[in-house]
Amino acid sequence: MDNVNYQHGDIYDEWNNFSFPMQMLNIGSEVSRAIKWKDKNKARSEAAFFRALELFHFTVRSSYESGYRYRIKELGRAKEVLYDYLFEDNKYKSDPASLIKYYNDFITLI
Repeated sequence: MDNVNYQHGDIYDEWNNFSFPMQMLNIGSEVSRAIKWKDKNKARSEAAFFRALELFHFTVRSSYESGYRYRIKELGRAKEVLYDYLFEDNKYKSDPASLIKYYNDFITLI
Protein backbone atom coordinates (compact mmCIF):
# COMPACT_ATOMS: atom_id res chain seq x y z
CA MET A 1 0.00 0.00 0.00
CA ASP A 2 1.07 3.60 -0.46
CA ASN A 3 3.02 5.34 2.27
CA VAL A 4 0.13 7.71 2.89
CA ASN A 5 -1.66 8.49 6.12
CA TYR A 6 -5.26 7.77 5.18
CA GLN A 7 -8.11 9.16 7.26
CA HIS A 8 -9.89 5.83 7.03
CA GLY A 9 -6.76 3.99 8.07
CA ASP A 10 -5.16 1.26 6.04
CA ILE A 11 -8.41 -0.31 4.86
CA TYR A 12 -7.55 -0.88 1.21
CA ASP A 13 -7.36 -4.67 1.47
CA GLU A 14 -10.74 -4.77 3.18
CA TRP A 15 -12.14 -2.15 0.77
CA ASN A 16 -10.99 -4.21 -2.18
CA ASN A 17 -13.16 -7.09 -0.93
CA PHE A 18 -16.33 -4.94 -0.97
CA SER A 19 -18.54 -5.14 -4.03
CA PHE A 20 -18.62 -2.04 -6.20
CA PRO A 21 -22.18 -1.15 -5.06
CA MET A 22 -21.07 -1.42 -1.42
CA GLN A 23 -18.10 0.83 -2.13
CA MET A 24 -20.39 3.40 -3.74
CA LEU A 25 -22.79 3.29 -0.79
CA ASN A 26 -19.91 3.96 1.57
CA ILE A 27 -18.75 6.87 -0.57
CA GLY A 28 -22.34 8.09 -0.51
CA SER A 29 -22.25 8.19 3.29
CA GLU A 30 -19.39 10.68 3.19
CA VAL A 31 -21.07 12.61 0.38
CA SER A 32 -24.22 12.85 2.46
CA ARG A 33 -22.20 14.24 5.38
CA ALA A 34 -20.47 16.78 3.14
CA ILE A 35 -23.83 17.96 1.83
CA LYS A 36 -25.38 18.07 5.30
CA TRP A 37 -22.66 20.38 6.59
CA LYS A 38 -22.23 22.47 3.42
CA ASP A 39 -24.08 25.54 4.73
CA LYS A 40 -23.69 24.83 8.45
CA ASN A 41 -20.03 24.07 9.06
CA LYS A 42 -17.51 24.46 6.23
CA ALA A 43 -14.75 22.56 8.04
CA ARG A 44 -16.94 19.51 8.63
CA SER A 45 -18.19 19.61 5.04
CA GLU A 46 -14.65 19.76 3.69
CA ALA A 47 -13.51 16.96 5.99
CA ALA A 48 -16.33 14.71 4.74
CA PHE A 49 -15.51 15.66 1.16
CA PHE A 50 -11.86 14.67 1.63
CA ARG A 51 -12.90 11.37 3.22
CA ALA A 52 -15.12 10.76 0.18
CA LEU A 53 -12.16 11.53 -2.09
CA GLU A 54 -10.11 8.98 -0.22
CA LEU A 55 -12.78 6.33 -0.77
CA PHE A 56 -13.03 7.36 -4.43
CA HIS A 57 -9.28 6.79 -4.65
CA PHE A 58 -9.61 3.32 -3.16
CA THR A 59 -12.46 2.52 -5.57
CA VAL A 60 -10.57 3.77 -8.63
CA ARG A 61 -7.54 1.71 -7.63
CA SER A 62 -9.66 -1.35 -6.95
CA SER A 63 -11.49 -0.98 -10.27
CA TYR A 64 -8.22 -0.59 -12.14
CA GLU A 65 -6.56 -3.56 -10.48
CA SER A 66 -9.56 -5.83 -10.95
CA GLY A 67 -9.95 -5.00 -14.64
CA TYR A 68 -13.07 -2.84 -14.34
CA ARG A 69 -11.38 0.20 -15.85
CA TYR A 70 -14.61 1.38 -17.48
CA ARG A 71 -15.75 2.51 -14.01
CA ILE A 72 -12.94 5.02 -13.67
CA LYS A 73 -14.49 7.63 -15.96
CA GLU A 74 -17.80 7.45 -14.08
CA LEU A 75 -16.00 7.81 -10.75
CA GLY A 76 -14.16 10.85 -12.06
CA ARG A 77 -17.40 12.43 -13.19
CA ALA A 78 -19.04 11.75 -9.82
CA LYS A 79 -16.13 13.50 -8.06
CA GLU A 80 -16.35 16.41 -10.48
CA VAL A 81 -20.08 16.89 -9.93
CA LEU A 82 -19.71 16.70 -6.15
CA TYR A 83 -16.84 19.20 -6.15
CA ASP A 84 -18.83 21.54 -8.40
CA TYR A 85 -21.81 21.39 -6.05
CA LEU A 86 -19.84 21.88 -2.84
CA PHE A 87 -17.18 24.38 -3.90
CA GLU A 88 -17.87 25.85 -7.33
CA ASP A 89 -20.75 27.48 -9.23
CA ASN A 90 -22.89 24.31 -9.46
CA LYS A 91 -22.80 24.42 -13.25
CA TYR A 92 -24.32 20.92 -13.35
CA LYS A 93 -27.34 22.20 -11.39
CA SER A 94 -27.03 19.47 -8.77
CA ASP A 95 -29.12 19.44 -5.64
CA PRO A 96 -28.76 17.44 -2.43
CA ALA A 97 -31.61 15.06 -3.28
CA SER A 98 -30.21 14.11 -6.70
CA LEU A 99 -26.67 13.68 -5.40
CA ILE A 100 -27.73 11.44 -2.53
CA LYS A 101 -30.10 9.49 -4.80
CA TYR A 102 -27.21 8.68 -7.15
CA TYR A 103 -25.35 6.85 -4.37
CA ASN A 104 -28.43 5.35 -2.74
CA ASP A 105 -29.48 3.77 -6.03
CA PHE A 106 -26.56 1.37 -5.69
CA ILE A 107 -28.43 -0.41 -2.91
CA THR A 108 -30.58 -2.09 -5.57
CA LEU A 109 -27.45 -3.85 -6.85
CA ILE A 110 -26.58 -5.52 -3.56
